[in-house]
Amino acid sequence: MPPTANRLVRPPCAPASPLLADTAPARPPGPVCVVPVAGVVRSLAVVTAALVAAAWIGYLLAYGFPDRSVPGGWRYFRMFDLEGEANAPAWFSSALLLASALLLALLAAAAQRRRGDGLAWLGLALGFAAMSLDEAAMVHEQLIEPLRNAFGLGGLLWHAWVPVGAAVALVAGAAYARFLWRLPRRTALRLVVAGAVFLSGALVLEMAGGAFIEAEGRRNLAYAALMTLEEVAEMAGVILFLRALLLHLRDEVGPVTLRWGRDAAVRRPLP
Repeated sequence: MPPTANRLVRPPCAPASPLLADTAPARPPGPVCVVPVAGVVRSLAVVTAALVAAAWIGYLLAYGFPDRSVPGGWRYFRMFDLEGEANAPAWFSSALLLASALLLALLAAAAQRRRGDGLAWLGLALGFAAMSLDEAAMVHEQLIEPLRNAFGLGGLLWHAWVPVGAAVALVAGAAYARFLWRLPRRTALRLVVAGAVFLSGALVLEMAGGAFIEAEGRRNLAYAALMTLEEVAEMAGVILFLRALLLHLRDEVGPVTLRWGRDAAVRRPLP
């Protein structure tokens, strides 16, 4: 009889020796959160459409009936104005940018463990966190009047922060060109498309809106339509960016495990 015939066969996952066994009691596996990318994108698109519809009710109340006072009309207008401050659309736009920053930070941590482009992802995370803060606090809006008065800007540059924003975009694009080249082609293309959509609203349509304000003013439905295109392009660009990050996490990085508290510590065998 072979010498191994009388040996006890233990399960593959059992510890080889009691001295090496984990002394902590067995715990049930924690909850698993699966993020459906298509569902997230659809939900964000529905919220965007709902905000646009709510905003246009306010525009019609404010501009559609100039000779009639609608009770509470201006209060409702300020609550859902797409370019307003401290209201529902501003909060949603800031939350989209913050969600992008958090995903980028997660990608930075994953890349750092793999000795990849962790610093590049982290730089993007910090940039999007700053954009989220700017969207919530309207910091760039505070630059418009001082820059316009200092340099005598008008027309397409009525929003005087646009040259600054364009310069930042160009510098960032040049700095991250090699990083994009190293990414998988699908991810790079998705990120470029998202950036192009966002910048078409943040810069191109912003310039057109500034010229329109100087010529016709902003309290009219025509400007509301132009401004809606601008804000929707910005929101859509960030949603596409989030989609690109989620797909990159799913297809290229793989499952990500988050651990909290003492259970996150690495367990070592007993001596």
